[in-house]
Amino acid sequence: MNRLVFALYRKLFPILKLVRIWNLVLLVVIELGVGYSLGAENESMAHLIVSKKLWLLILSLAAGAGAGYIINDYYDQKADRINVPGRVVIGNDLTRRRALLLHTILNLASLGFATLLSWKVVVFVGTGIMLLWVYCNSLKRQPLIGNLSLGILAGGLVYAPALVFKEPSLKVAAFALYAFWVFTIRSLLKDSRDRKGEERFGAKTFPILYGLKRTKDLLAILFFGFCSSLYFTAGIIGGGVGWYMVVLLPFIAYTIHSSIQADTRAKLQTAILLCKILILLGMAGLYI
Repeated sequence: MNRLVFALYRKLFPILKLVRIWNLVLLVVIELGVGYSLGAENESMAHLIVSKKLWLLILSLAAGAGAGYIINDYYDQKADRINVPGRVVIGNDLTRRRALLLHTILNLASLGFATLLSWKVVVFVGTGIMLLWVYCNSLKRQPLIGNLSLGILAGGLVYAPALVFKEPSLKVAAFALYAFWVFTIRSLLKDSRDRKGEERFGAKTFPILYGLKRTKDLLAILFFGFCSSLYFTAGIIGGGVGWYMVVLLPFIAYTIHSSIQADTRAKLQTAILLCKILILLGMAGLYI
């Protein structure tokens, strides 16, 4: 029995690592938080948290996101062997053909779950799948547009339940905007960290084209936009959520300081981690 479990673990672990299983768990928690927010704002929508529609949407988004992680690693194999050699799965634990097969299966599953909801959801999910492919294939290697594309995808994922259930929500829109800024900033930091490997294989990211100093200037502008939008939305929403956003400001300030001061790979990695914590803290506000 133990041998069977161990053998199963050895086969599944590379796949779970490839699809970033903990990121997918975070995605589920975020979508449940959005569902909770919609229900909290309108008592008649309180059933969303146990809604079949919500879980079908979650499964669709999670499958699409998992497929996105696979195709991202597929295109980044060579650069990742320089930048993050310990994270490389394709070519080591999983063949390229099997990775593409898994990518296709997950995309079909994503669209399949979407068809059980509505044609509008199919269009929404299908557009996301296409944008993910274009991002991984070319946009992520372009200056700024790749970073903004990732931010748009993140914001769209957060706001998706409000679109599906036709329940406009200022609170959910605020957190979608929050996700847009933090993911855009985090991706720019990752470009700065990985510029050595990316440049070797022809990428034209902002840090490669303009250097680390100008990238920090851009980060300062993005952080200013982030803080401005946070202050604006906190003032409009008010209540517990508004105060929660204000309480986050000291940690945001620390993240800004760490990001602007980062001049080594280790410091950039720390700034990236702080952004991930910022995402976790921000999305926790959905449950307030």
